[in-house]
Amino acid sequence: MRWDSSFLKNFKTGSVIRIFLIACAFFSIFSATCQEVEKKIVKVFPAPNKLLIQFQLPEFEIADTILVNRYGSPEKFTYIRIQDDFETTGALGVPQLPQLTFDLQVPYNASDFKVELLSMDPSVINNIEKKIVPAQTENAICGVPTHSKNQFSGFFSNDNYANVSESQDDSYIQYNETFVVFGERGINVTVSPFMYHPEQENLTVISKAVFAVSYTLSGQDPEHYYSEAKDDYLSSLFENYENSGGYAPQKERYLIITPLEFDTVLTGFAHFKRDNGFEVQVVTTNTTGNTAASIKKYIQNQYNNISTRPAFVLLVGDVDKIPAYEGDASGKVEARPVSDLGYALLDGKDWFADVFLGRFSVADEKQLKNIIDKTIFMETNMHRFEKKAVFIAGDEKKGVWNRLYMKNSFKAGHEYVIRNSFIPVGYNCKRLYQPRKEEVINALNDNPLFYIYAGHGTPGSFAGISFDLTHKEIQSATNTVFPFVFSFACKTGNFAQKSIGEYFIGEKGKGAVAYFGSSVNSRTNTDPIIEKKIFGTAFKQEACHLSAMINLGMKRFANAAGIRNIRKEIYLKSYNLLGDPSFPLKK
Repeated sequence: MRWDSSFLKNFKTGSVIRIFLIACAFFSIFSATCQEVEKKIVKVFPAPNKLLIQFQLPEFEIADTILVNRYGSPEKFTYIRIQDDFETTGALGVPQLPQLTFDLQVPYNASDFKVELLSMDPSVINNIEKKIVPAQTENAICGVPTHSKNQFSGFFSNDNYANVSESQDDSYIQYNETFVVFGERGINVTVSPFMYHPEQENLTVISKAVFAVSYTLSGQDPEHYYSEAKDDYLSSLFENYENSGGYAPQKERYLIITPLEFDTVLTGFAHFKRDNGFEVQVVTTNTTGNTAASIKKYIQNQYNNISTRPAFVLLVGDVDKIPAYEGDASGKVEARPVSDLGYALLDGKDWFADVFLGRFSVADEKQLKNIIDKTIFMETNMHRFEKKAVFIAGDEKKGVWNRLYMKNSFKAGHEYVIRNSFIPVGYNCKRLYQPRKEEVINALNDNPLFYIYAGHGTPGSFAGISFDLTHKEIQSATNTVFPFVFSFACKTGNFAQKSIGEYFIGEKGKGAVAYFGSSVNSRTNTDPIIEKKIFGTAFKQEACHLSAMINLGMKRFANAAGIRNIRKEIYLKSYNLLGDPSFPLKK
């Protein structure tokens, strides 16, 4: 639904309130009062062939800021400070205005979606003398700035700034796209409650709104199935997920694909998973074929049959045994990251996984036994270990202002998740910002459960400038608790080369139980968003399994504003899990 700015400026608040009260009275059919509705930002009510949504804007403030001098501008700006569910618009030169993007479940056979505004409550804030800060580019590739010092003031002239911002005035509610995850269809909706007019120095704010998303139904609704892991994940993803518990319960299906040479080594791991309630199927590449296309076809056929559809898929072996689904093995072609994601894209035309996917990226039986032993040990004993997490931030050596910017960027995601995610659930958090090598090694030997890095990287190292963590350091480690390692850095997850992630999981009795990292260059203002989304509420209370936490975080990253679609696709592909996707995070 789109409105022009003249409508908003002339809209009568009193009439909106009357319509809003009527809408709340209508909502009472669904056993929810206005007061109950207003406790949440978004409340969803089902109706025939539509969803009714009430939006309530939380508290916010307009604060002063100043851009770092590296952009060549001493000008002071303002920005809107609001809770973290909101992202900001981010097209280059557009004022950064908070938006809320969320996902709604709809019938699988729904189509022809329409958004209709039923009521809203606008107000105007005048006398905003300092401009709202404009969005910048994704300003670093593996630590290399893409801005020159003089671009800022030249690009963001008053005329360009005003013209770009005015184009936002007609996009209060937008239906973005449909997608399918785990056999359930969803739609993606964005609410933009702030509309800025720099020439008039005012801001239109929509504090309340009621709108409807309607659709038509055609064809048959396909058969659904029950999975506790699926329901746990989708109830966190969708604002209105209807639990599928009405369907016959089943064990969680776990499909393991391996070359024949590893079949016997996997026997103990398969039995361990069966003892923990999984229905495990181990198949070799003699059955699936050994090409990416044939393996994908096998997984697809298993998925298409409700009676064999897996929730978890584990690929076993390096890329010479189980090829990556796609990508340039060198890691140099940013647009073609080495990726396994395609194996998990089994329904819909989107980039969101339909199973929980992981890989034991190992070269031989010895390495496979090492990661199996560590996985069983950690799953059995993790609840006994002290809740410790280490956060490492790298360094930058190029230029005074660039160093300051990069160092702050590397620690930005850490500071957020330490404060909002780890400390609230009782973790003892250690910060190592621009540390010495011995500090990094000692921190691993101190047996944390999470070991999280942001900074420069290569396929074989955390390239911290002030330190360098390589295979040699991992081999010399003495840790006896095996952490989840997350790396928000260039190329450290490139499992088509011998990556540091493979060293972490492949070492015997040391290193890590799982590794998550990028196979291509990453960017310093996007990586913190991924870190925040993964270690948000999914980590604190929602996700039951490691891959579910990652999938949910990456979906929420995809909802974030300000990142071009091609960049989102690259990131969704490039970040891969090396480890058991079914590892339980709750006991």
